[in-house]
Amino acid sequence: MYWFVSRLTKSKEIGALAGILYMVMPYHLNDMYIRNALGEFLSYIFIPLVFLGLYKLFQKEKGGGILCVGAVGLILTHILMTVLTVIIASIYVLVNMIKLKDKETLKQLGISMICILGISEFFWMPMLETYFSADYAVYQKDSMATTESFNESGLDIKTLLYTDRKEETTHVFEIGIPILLMLCLSVLAIKKGIDKNYKKEYILFLILGLICTVITVKQFHWGIFEKIFQIIQFKWRILLFSNFFFAVICAITMGTLIKNFKNKDIIAISSICILYLVVLMPLLQIDPEIQEIDQYMIGEVTEKKTEAIVGMGKGEYLTVKSNDNREYIRTRQNIPYVVKGMRND
Repeated sequence: MYWFVSRLTKSKEIGALAGILYMVMPYHLNDMYIRNALGEFLSYIFIPLVFLGLYKLFQKEKGGGILCVGAVGLILTHILMTVLTVIIASIYVLVNMIKLKDKETLKQLGISMICILGISEFFWMPMLETYFSADYAVYQKDSMATTESFNESGLDIKTLLYTDRKEETTHVFEIGIPILLMLCLSVLAIKKGIDKNYKKEYILFLILGLICTVITVKQFHWGIFEKIFQIIQFKWRILLFSNFFFAVICAITMGTLIKNFKNKDIIAISSICILYLVVLMPLLQIDPEIQEIDQYMIGEVTEKKTEAIVGMGKGEYLTVKSNDNREYIRTRQNIPYVVKGMRND
């Protein structure tokens, strides 16, 4: 994030603030400490690299390598975040479509796409092979989520504003008061005059950040897109992109409004954000009866389809027959059952 914003604004101070804000967003920490969503948490690293690579290409600079690292990293950490990043990055590309008229820029973008697919081929080729040639539970209709569960995952508006400590809370989805205040100040920043060199990115990211936030609430209906996007399981997953866009916006806003924006301002703003998070610390779920990971049998299968399996979610990545016959999997002997041909029972 620091690389992206410091290159965008040509200010190391604004880049540093953006990087800090990006790291201390409540949902970011929720992914790390409450959800333990390692893949989604790691995807935070690569999303800014994708946008940095695209930005440098549009500026006729060497950005193909950075774009490749970001895209391949995303593919290998979280495939759902990859799909969403492709969609959102495509909007960024469309906004800059006029720059693709430059043949060299278009050529570099094409070469980058080929390299991304080539480098990650060892991952996506077997994935497609299993999709088309095997019946895994994860590929079945409504396996990851149903239209109903997808809609139910929508957030109350108040949940985005604050976390009610009186309620039994398992996750924290709020944007955070410091971030909300800085977002409100974006109106003043626009009036004062955002640098014309990155004003287009500023307005685009502000719009995208607001859209990504709005579509997470219960009141927003995805219409014909519900069946397509229910694969992402939860509406609130889009908050990851709200975090990205808002970190950029808030850093540029403060850099614009504060005269002679320096390191002391970064320290002050960052300290306020971090101290605010202290209020959320009691919401971290601590269960003294949780066993250490080495106490579990990794891959152990439970007879109940709704129970979580260590290292495998709820069994989505079992084959359909195995998922439907948990008792057989749980009690089978550790010997080869099929040496040649196919077993149908």
